[in-house]
Amino acid sequence: MKTKVLRLPLIIIGSLLIVLALIFALMAHRSLSFSSGRYLLTDSGSDMLILGNSPVVMSNRTKNENMFSRLDTGDKILVLHDGIAESYPGKTGAYFVIKLGNGSRSDIKSSVLESLSELGYMQEKGVWHGISTYKGKWLSENYEVKVSYAGAGDLNALLDFGIANFDNYHSDKMISPNARENLPLIVLHSKSDLQRFKDAIKDSFALSYGYDEIMSFESACQDYDEEFFEENDLFVVYKYAHSGSLRFDVDSVYNDRKAFQINVCQTNSPEIVTDDESGHFITVAAKKSDVDTCIAFYAVMCEN
Repeated sequence: MKTKVLRLPLIIIGSLLIVLALIFALMAHRSLSFSSGRYLLTDSGSDMLILGNSPVVMSNRTKNENMFSRLDTGDKILVLHDGIAESYPGKTGAYFVIKLGNGSRSDIKSSVLESLSELGYMQEKGVWHGISTYKGKWLSENYEVKVSYAGAGDLNALLDFGIANFDNYHSDKMISPNARENLPLIVLHSKSDLQRFKDAIKDSFALSYGYDEIMSFESACQDYDEEFFEENDLFVVYKYAHSGSLRFDVDSVYNDRKAFQINVCQTNSPEIVTDDESGHFITVAAKKSDVDTCIAFYAVMCEN
């Protein structure tokens, strides 16, 4: 019995020694070496080993087509590879990969991602700004958000304003993974734009009074004078609600200097709601210098 018990560990150790011997023989024969770094799957589909500031494209030298399939961008890996070509990015053949730990895109230096973007390996990404406080998120200095009461107004008044002021009205359909509804969006560039907007909708929406803790639209806009509009544009989103008990806020803003998208979320889920229709104007103030190159503007209702 003792002989059988001892035999199994000896077999395992012997097998490991044989595997190691084969690996070292292969390394000696093909000039292979081990390197550890971060894994990156580029937008162009290349598998890369990131060695500090140096990205290296890995070519699969095995018959296992799924060698990289279980890795996520940012994972720490150990790679058995051949020589690294002196190019940028470098190039090497990979024979064996071990995952050493989990990671994320943030574990890869932004300077590396930017250089790969310039070479076409990565697509240029915009910036998501978390700007709402209802979930404990930080309030971005880039944007100022206010939620005001609007009532269950007539959407045709917004549409009529859009027809008469085409440059100010945006209802483009944005294909977003978590978008449930596209919302009307008005962009106001001056104090006169704001006044024309209020004059156009004053008979269809509640502008001068609020609802419970929600301020009125007039109160929300009282500081938006000519000095404000010299440096800022004002984005106005309308969200209808089937009950006055529901609350909404901006969850995030996406801006890649070409497209500008406001994501609106419902902030509460009351078990009992009032039987009254409602609506909100959600205003987002943005620096003109941040949006002056944008050509598409969207507002969407998203899942929490």
